[in-house]
Amino acid sequence: MRVLSIEFEQTSDDDGTIGQQLLQLLIAENTRNQGEAKIDREIIRIKDSANNVTLGGIWTEILFDWMYIEVLYVPEALRGNGLGSQLLVQAEDSARSKGCVGIWLETFDFQAPDFYRKNGWELFATLPHYPRGSNRRFLCKRLHDLDRCSTVKGKNTQ
Repeated sequence: MRVLSIEFEQTSDDDGTIGQQLLQLLIAENTRNQGEAKIDREIIRIKDSANNVTLGGIWTEILFDWMYIEVLYVPEALRGNGLGSQLLVQAEDSARSKGCVGIWLETFDFQAPDFYRKNGWELFATLPHYPRGSNRRFLCKRLHDLDRCSTVKGKNTQ
């Protein structure tokens, strides 16, 4: 058996080569443990039909029976008209049709945590002081009558 000569090296990864190597190692490990993961990506966009310009929309990914909202964006001039809520409903319908357990996302205090709560989303974790002077919020919405997203009973995640 070959003895490894291990050392730690702190380095930059400007071209992403090392990051990709690490990602492939992790994917291989996850595949051994959970089977091959199929990522299902979908975008629903808000567009100006006159010139086919994207104005906003929602970008989702499904992995391991959960949908993740990568981006939800509605331009300021169009906010308050229910477009964001319509995007969430369309994403929820898509997730249900694909058998997802639920949907989750990340947002910041200076973005839209209250918008998601008004649409029935539950806060399940907070990363305080990220970025400084704000917080990063993690919210989810179960699509079936299972239990709530928060698994720690009696803990306040706000």
